Amino acid sequence: MLVSFSACALFVVIKVLVGQPLNVDWYAVLHAILTGPPALLCMHLDSHASRIDPGSSSEPLRSIKGAEALTPLHAIIPMVSLGYGLVDLIEGIFLNRGDFIVHGLGVLASMGSCCYLGKSHLVTPALVMELSSIPLNFLDCTIDNALFTMFVQGTFVLSFFFTRLILVPWLWFNFVKTYYDHVVVGGNKSSFPGWFIYIVVGLGLMFHSLNAYWFSYVLQKAGEAMGGGDGDKEL
Repeated sequence: MLVSFSACALFVVIKVLVGQPLNVDWYAVLHAILTGPPALLCMHLDSHASRIDPGSSSEPLRSIKGAEALTPLHAIIPMVSLGYGLVDLIEGIFLNRGDFIVHGLGVLASMGSCCYLGKSHLVTPALVMELSSIPLNFLDCTIDNALFTMFVQGTFVLSFFFTRLILVPWLWFNFVKTYYDHVVVGGNKSSFPGWFIYIVVGLGLMFHSLNAYWFSYVLQKAGEAMGGGDGDKEL
């Protein structure tokens, strides 16, 4: 928890001292950089580990059986995200922002339950979705350059689609299916209590539904912008 509280303090300090130069939430950019690329690296390390040791179980079966985090980085990344969720929750309460509160509670429930069980690395692959949060935080940037704006918008749409609508839902489905095959069908024990899988299923359905909704909203606004409407002002 020390990592989470330290990350929370860091994000608060940056938010207060740095503010929003160029209309960018730099503490949110930092969170995305500290979680998205490292999560992608961890996925590569997991894949590499299963290739060099064919006799070992690949993820997520390896973790379901009770294996510890492959590297310290695997365990630390979700703790950083938990600290970010605390900032969202605190800000939502002070500003009376329901969306911030819901997002903060969702992050706390997902990251917090994994950290509570000492299995924070279970959620690390899903944080690859934060890659799309890097361009997301630059969508309203005040840099007046058409090429920069097109690059940011294009990068955001592509990264959002491939990470949040394709990769992460597949990782979630594969985890649930592997758990079902190993525990329910195979009659084996898992390394975490039975209630945890209901958290995984419930929060997964919620987050994937929200991501699908937001992507449809983005496409709608993009269509309005290309059609000459004012969708680009709201995107």
